[in-house]
Amino acid sequence: MQGLSVDLLVIAFSGVGLAFGMWWMYFMLPSGEVLHHERDRKAFPWGYGHIPVFGAIAAVGAGLHVAAYAVEDPEHVSVLRAVVAVAVPIALYLLAVGVLGVGLVGWAKSRFEVLTLLGSLGAIAIAVALAAAGAPLAVCLLLVTLAPAIQIVGDEVTQARSRVRALERFRSAHATPGP
Repeated sequence: MQGLSVDLLVIAFSGVGLAFGMWWMYFMLPSGEVLHHERDRKAFPWGYGHIPVFGAIAAVGAGLHVAAYAVEDPEHVSVLRAVVAVAVPIALYLLAVGVLGVGLVGWAKSRFEVLTLLGSLGAIAIAVALAAAGAPLAVCLLLVTLAPAIQIVGDEVTQARSRVRALERFRSAHATPGP
């Protein structure tokens, strides 16, 4: 049995960081108000749209388990396989949450929002490329862990305003006329 190593500590940190990042990204979606007003029209796609989200979340956990196997038995599980096992589900999660958001308020994405998504996917691609080039597992996992953080920081900087504008358009379209 091996003791603690830097790689295992990074795997633990990545697991916590990814869980927090995915949670935060999910709750950036303005689902409550939209579903309250358009339950009949949006509930079905919203509900079934969660299948890829939940699948990606479960796959991230499995990928972190594969990463732990890469530390425990590097002859059978390569760093590249371990990084791909975490990177692909995170990329799918980012895309699935983005699609859920578009389904709620329509395509209200600014250029900056698209750039943050591309930046997140770019960080994931760089992590996989570095793993293929022989970089350490810890470095690659930390890059993958940055992917949701890029989305969150982008949202806090500018995207929250565009989401507020989209919600205002939504509210004005669903305003009940006064007496």
